[in-house]
Amino acid sequence: TLNVPGADLKNIFTLRSQDDADLIIKSIKTAGKVVIVGSSFIGLEAAYSLGERNLDITVVGMERVPFEHVFGEKIGTMFRTAHEKHGTHFKLERTVSGFEGAEKVKTVILDDGQRLDADLVLVAIGVQPVTDYLRGLDLLEDGSIKVDGFFRAGKDVYAAGDIATFPDWHTGLGVRIEHWRTAQQHGRYAAHNMAGKKSGFRSVPFFWTMQVGLSLRYVGHAKEWDEIMVNGDVAKQDFIAFFIKNNQVHAAAGVGHDREMDAVEELMRLKNMLPPAALRKQPLDLLSHLNK
Repeated sequence: TLNVPGADLKNIFTLRSQDDADLIIKSIKTAGKVVIVGSSFIGLEAAYSLGERNLDITVVGMERVPFEHVFGEKIGTMFRTAHEKHGTHFKLERTVSGFEGAEKVKTVILDDGQRLDADLVLVAIGVQPVTDYLRGLDLLEDGSIKVDGFFRAGKDVYAAGDIATFPDWHTGLGVRIEHWRTAQQHGRYAAHNMAGKKSGFRSVPFFWTMQVGLSLRYVGHAKEWDEIMVNGDVAKQDFIAFFIKNNQVHAAAGVGHDREMDAVEELMRLKNMLPPAALRKQPLDLLSHLNK
């Protein structure tokens, strides 16, 4: 939710469903300039899609580099460069202070006073768990519900999906992941446990993003890291990056190496991931290590 003047104008959209997508596509028939508020996955995936329809796209983001908090500076810069070559403009380290227009937005005002012309605005600033209606459960600071490895939140109470902060069996850390694949997995495990079939969650998180001709795969989960070790060349869009914390690989992201990323996922599931010292050796043959 944007708590700024003008946020209720009719051509300001969110993108959370097929109906939202259909409405946006219908609305851009008379649009020329689009401002996207938010520089993460929904925002930049939409920027590419709308840019393919010959619209003038400007992305406003709080981050210094898109995806820096997820992938690090080098990979974030790779995405920004690719989007700029595609024609997208960026206003980074900025927030929106208001919208102007009569019924429909015409101008987006940034916190530094910049004014951006807009025929349509897409707000892609993330979501929060809808848990404020719950009673009898202690919510975490982000509004999520803490569960154990069996998705129990309390006696005869289970939670799964986006609202659940669950223990990552690989690292022991509590994590919450906003991705439909993880929610699907959670649901199956939670159902088994609710039915009396004790089943601890042992899956490795995985997601992908496709934008600007790039298909990136991500395995594991890393909120922070000591080092990002890159095997390959990020600028050439041909690499696997390993996110290392306490001398352990917590996650990996790759472009152009789908088979190797599948191997990383399985190695992490088996708790047989190569240590950082071995990952530094060239050439790196993850598939052979998987077969050992």
